[in-house]
Amino acid sequence: MSDPVEPAAAPPAAPPTTQGDFVPVKPPETWPTVIGVISIIFGSLGVLSGACGGAFLLLSEPLLSLVPEEQASEMELQVSNSMPYPVMQGGVMLLELVISVLMLVGGIMLLRRKRSARGLLVGTACLDLISNTVAAVVGFLVVQAQMKAMQENAEVAQQMPATFGTFAQGAGGVMVFVQWLFLAIWPVFVLIWFSRRRIRESVEAWE
Repeated sequence: MSDPVEPAAAPPAAPPTTQGDFVPVKPPETWPTVIGVISIIFGSLGVLSGACGGAFLLLSEPLLSLVPEEQASEMELQVSNSMPYPVMQGGVMLLELVISVLMLVGGIMLLRRKRSARGLLVGTACLDLISNTVAAVVGFLVVQAQMKAMQENAEVAQQMPATFGTFAQGAGGVMVFVQWLFLAIWPVFVLIWFSRRRIRESVEAWE
Protein backbone atom coordinates (compact mmCIF):
# COMPACT_ATOMS: atom_id res chain seq x y z
CA MET A 1 0.00 0.00 0.00
CA SER A 2 1.45 3.36 -1.02
CA ASP A 3 2.05 6.12 1.50
CA PRO A 4 -0.57 8.88 1.61
CA VAL A 5 0.40 12.00 -0.28
CA GLU A 6 0.86 14.96 2.03
CA PRO A 7 -0.86 18.15 0.89
CA ALA A 8 1.46 20.80 -0.51
CA ALA A 9 2.40 23.62 1.81
CA ALA A 10 0.41 26.77 1.34
CA PRO A 11 2.36 29.53 -0.40
CA PRO A 12 3.43 32.40 1.79
CA ALA A 13 1.06 35.30 2.01
CA ALA A 14 1.83 37.86 -0.61
CA PRO A 15 2.70 41.35 0.61
CA PRO A 16 -0.04 43.92 0.28
CA THR A 17 -0.14 45.52 -3.09
CA THR A 18 -1.85 48.71 -1.89
CA GLN A 19 -0.08 51.21 0.35
CA GLY A 20 -1.86 52.14 3.55
CA ASP A 21 -2.13 55.58 5.08
CA PHE A 22 1.32 56.93 5.95
CA VAL A 23 1.44 59.32 8.88
CA PRO A 24 4.76 61.19 8.90
CA VAL A 25 6.41 61.59 12.28
CA LYS A 26 6.84 65.26 13.04
CA PRO A 27 10.23 65.96 14.62
CA PRO A 28 10.16 67.86 17.90
CA GLU A 29 10.61 71.61 17.68
CA THR A 30 14.06 72.84 18.55
CA TRP A 31 13.34 76.54 19.06
CA PRO A 32 12.30 76.13 22.73
CA THR A 33 15.70 74.65 23.48
CA VAL A 34 17.59 77.38 21.63
CA ILE A 35 15.66 80.30 23.11
CA GLY A 36 15.56 78.65 26.52
CA VAL A 37 19.33 78.17 26.65
CA ILE A 38 19.99 81.74 25.48
CA SER A 39 17.57 83.08 28.11
CA ILE A 40 19.32 81.05 30.80
CA ILE A 41 22.73 82.36 29.71
CA PHE A 42 21.60 85.99 29.61
CA GLY A 43 19.76 85.61 32.90
CA SER A 44 22.76 84.03 34.62
CA LEU A 45 25.08 86.77 33.36
CA GLY A 46 22.61 89.41 34.55
CA VAL A 47 22.36 87.84 38.00
CA LEU A 48 26.16 87.72 38.26
CA SER A 49 26.49 91.33 37.10
CA GLY A 50 23.76 92.51 39.47
CA ALA A 51 25.33 90.67 42.39
CA CYS A 52 28.72 92.27 41.69
CA GLY A 53 27.15 95.73 41.40
CA GLY A 54 25.22 95.26 44.61
CA ALA A 55 28.33 94.08 46.40
CA PHE A 56 30.16 97.20 45.20
CA LEU A 57 27.44 99.45 46.62
CA LEU A 58 27.30 97.63 49.94
CA LEU A 59 31.04 97.21 50.47
CA SER A 60 32.31 100.56 49.16
CA GLU A 61 32.06 102.37 52.50
CA PRO A 62 33.50 99.51 54.64
CA LEU A 63 36.40 99.17 52.21
CA LEU A 64 37.08 102.90 52.27
CA SER A 65 37.39 102.76 56.04
CA LEU A 66 40.31 100.35 55.64
CA VAL A 67 42.22 102.68 53.31
CA PRO A 68 44.89 104.98 54.81
CA GLU A 69 43.68 108.53 55.42
CA GLU A 70 45.98 110.08 52.82
CA GLN A 71 44.40 107.89 50.13
CA ALA A 72 40.85 107.76 51.45
CA SER A 73 39.84 111.21 50.20
CA GLU A 74 41.03 110.46 46.68
CA MET A 75 39.21 107.13 46.60
CA GLU A 76 36.05 108.70 47.99
CA LEU A 77 36.18 111.23 45.18
CA GLN A 78 36.57 108.48 42.60
CA VAL A 79 33.65 106.53 44.06
CA SER A 80 31.44 109.61 44.19
CA ASN A 81 32.32 110.44 40.58
CA SER A 82 31.43 106.93 39.43
CA MET A 83 28.19 106.94 41.45
CA PRO A 84 26.85 110.53 41.28
CA TYR A 85 23.26 109.25 41.60
CA PRO A 86 23.58 106.29 43.97
CA VAL A 87 19.85 105.92 44.63
CA MET A 88 18.86 105.87 40.95
CA GLN A 89 21.84 103.73 39.95
CA GLY A 90 21.16 101.30 42.78
CA GLY A 91 17.49 101.12 41.80
CA VAL A 92 18.39 100.32 38.20
CA MET A 93 20.79 97.60 39.37
CA LEU A 94 18.08 96.06 41.56
CA LEU A 95 15.52 96.17 38.74
CA GLU A 96 17.95 94.56 36.31
CA LEU A 97 18.72 91.87 38.87
CA VAL A 98 15.02 91.03 39.20
CA ILE A 99 14.66 90.95 35.40
CA SER A 100 17.64 88.60 35.12
CA VAL A 101 16.11 86.22 37.66
CA LEU A 102 12.80 86.23 35.76
CA MET A 103 14.63 85.60 32.48
CA LEU A 104 16.53 82.70 34.05
CA VAL A 105 13.32 81.14 35.38
CA GLY A 106 11.55 81.70 32.06
CA GLY A 107 14.35 79.98 30.17
CA ILE A 108 14.16 76.94 32.45
CA MET A 109 10.37 76.77 32.03
CA LEU A 110 10.76 77.02 28.26
CA LEU A 111 13.16 74.06 28.23
CA ARG A 112 10.50 72.08 30.11
CA ARG A 113 7.83 73.10 27.56
CA LYS A 114 5.69 74.92 30.12
CA ARG A 115 2.85 76.97 28.67
CA SER A 116 3.36 79.77 31.19
CA ALA A 117 6.93 80.31 29.93
CA ARG A 118 5.62 82.41 27.04
CA GLY A 119 3.80 84.88 29.29
CA LEU A 120 6.74 85.11 31.67
CA LEU A 121 9.31 85.76 28.94
CA VAL A 122 7.07 88.27 27.12
CA GLY A 123 6.46 90.17 30.35
CA THR A 124 10.15 90.06 31.17
CA ALA A 125 11.00 91.41 27.71
CA CYS A 126 8.63 94.38 28.18
CA LEU A 127 10.08 95.07 31.62
CA ASP A 128 13.59 94.76 30.20
CA LEU A 129 12.90 97.42 27.56
CA ILE A 130 11.60 99.79 30.23
CA SER A 131 14.59 99.07 32.46
CA ASN A 132 17.04 99.63 29.59
CA THR A 133 15.41 102.97 28.81
CA VAL A 134 15.62 104.09 32.43
CA ALA A 135 19.22 102.87 32.61
CA ALA A 136 20.06 104.84 29.45
CA VAL A 137 18.64 108.04 30.93
CA VAL A 138 20.50 107.50 34.19
CA GLY A 139 23.67 106.66 32.27
CA PHE A 140 23.44 109.91 30.31
CA LEU A 141 23.00 111.85 33.56
CA VAL A 142 26.03 110.07 35.01
CA VAL A 143 28.14 111.06 31.98
CA GLN A 144 27.10 114.70 32.37
CA ALA A 145 27.86 114.64 36.09
CA GLN A 146 31.29 113.13 35.49
CA MET A 147 32.13 115.72 32.84
CA LYS A 148 31.02 118.49 35.18
CA ALA A 149 33.21 117.11 37.96
CA MET A 150 36.20 117.01 35.62
CA GLN A 151 35.62 120.61 34.53
CA GLU A 152 35.35 121.75 38.14
CA ASN A 153 38.69 120.13 38.92
CA ALA A 154 41.15 122.92 38.12
CA GLU A 155 44.11 120.59 37.65
CA VAL A 156 42.24 118.37 35.21
CA ALA A 157 40.52 121.29 33.45
CA GLN A 158 43.85 122.88 32.56
CA GLN A 159 44.94 119.75 30.73
CA MET A 160 41.74 119.48 28.67
CA PRO A 161 41.06 121.36 25.42
CA ALA A 162 38.34 123.98 25.53
CA THR A 163 35.91 121.86 23.52
CA PHE A 164 36.68 118.59 25.28
CA GLY A 165 33.69 118.79 27.62
CA THR A 166 31.18 119.27 24.82
CA PHE A 167 32.77 116.53 22.74
CA ALA A 168 32.90 114.10 25.67
CA GLN A 169 29.24 114.68 26.56
CA GLY A 170 28.20 114.12 22.95
CA ALA A 171 30.31 110.98 22.66
CA GLY A 172 28.96 109.73 25.96
CA GLY A 173 25.40 110.26 24.78
CA VAL A 174 26.08 108.34 21.58
CA MET A 175 27.63 105.47 23.53
CA VAL A 176 24.62 105.32 25.86
CA PHE A 177 22.26 105.21 22.87
CA VAL A 178 24.27 102.49 21.12
CA GLN A 179 24.29 100.47 24.33
CA TRP A 180 20.51 100.84 24.59
CA LEU A 181 20.09 99.60 21.01
CA PHE A 182 22.33 96.60 21.70
CA LEU A 183 20.49 95.67 24.88
CA ALA A 184 17.12 96.04 23.15
CA ILE A 185 17.89 93.38 20.51
CA TRP A 186 17.01 90.35 22.63
CA PRO A 187 13.77 91.60 24.26
CA VAL A 188 12.50 92.89 20.90
CA PHE A 189 13.28 89.50 19.33
CA VAL A 190 11.42 87.71 22.13
CA LEU A 191 8.35 89.92 21.67
CA ILE A 192 8.30 89.38 17.91
CA TRP A 193 8.95 85.64 18.16
CA PHE A 194 6.21 84.86 20.66
CA SER A 195 3.70 87.05 18.82
CA ARG A 196 3.79 84.71 15.79
CA ARG A 197 0.64 82.67 15.35
CA ARG A 198 2.43 79.37 14.80
CA ILE A 199 4.47 79.83 17.96
CA ARG A 200 1.39 80.75 20.01
CA GLU A 201 -0.44 77.65 18.80
CA SER A 202 2.57 75.48 19.55
CA VAL A 203 2.86 76.83 23.09
CA GLU A 204 -0.87 76.33 23.72
CA ALA A 205 -0.37 72.59 23.18
CA TRP A 206 2.06 72.38 26.09
CA GLU A 207 1.19 71.60 29.67
